[in-house]
Amino acid sequence: DGISSIAHLLDSVVLRVSVWLVAFVAGLGNVAVLIGRFLFAEPNEVHSFYIKNLSLADLLMSVYLFVIAAYDVLFRGEYILHEAKWRHSWQCNVAGFLSTLSSESSVLILTIITIDRYTSILYPLSLKRRTIASASAAMGSVWSLALLLSALPLLDIGYYGDEFYGNNGVCLPLQIHDPFGQD
Repeated sequence: DGISSIAHLLDSVVLRVSVWLVAFVAGLGNVAVLIGRFLFAEPNEVHSFYIKNLSLADLLMSVYLFVIAAYDVLFRGEYILHEAKWRHSWQCNVAGFLSTLSSESSVLILTIITIDRYTSILYPLSLKRRTIASASAAMGSVWSLALLLSALPLLDIGYYGDEFYGNNGVCLPLQIHDPFGQD
């Protein structure tokens, strides 16, 4: 799959180090943002709420990266012996679900933040203010849609096949079977 080899889940040393590094930095950074946003009051409550949600979404990617990094260590030197079982395991499905949930929710939250900032710039003197209730409704919709899109492949629906998340060693829903194109 271009990422794994017979011996290792993460074949490249650079990739292994990068996964651990990004997992730690993303984890610590997003935990710090969440703690900071909860401890220190922000004058723009709605914007702070959006940032908390974005931080939570990005924290999920850190969890995904830790899962992949941990299984890389577990399978080090003998990945081929565990490859089929790993790719069809519930752990791989959960990892794929987390990566998709994180990605989908991050993009959708950034879209909501962009729309919010755009309308604030376009109508700066508008009497209609954003409320925490409308922000909560927007985030509820975002998380519901992201959960739905991420969970559908886990259901026994023929459309997604039996290895949507287990199509490769890092459990990402990459449906590329021939990375070099057609012969």
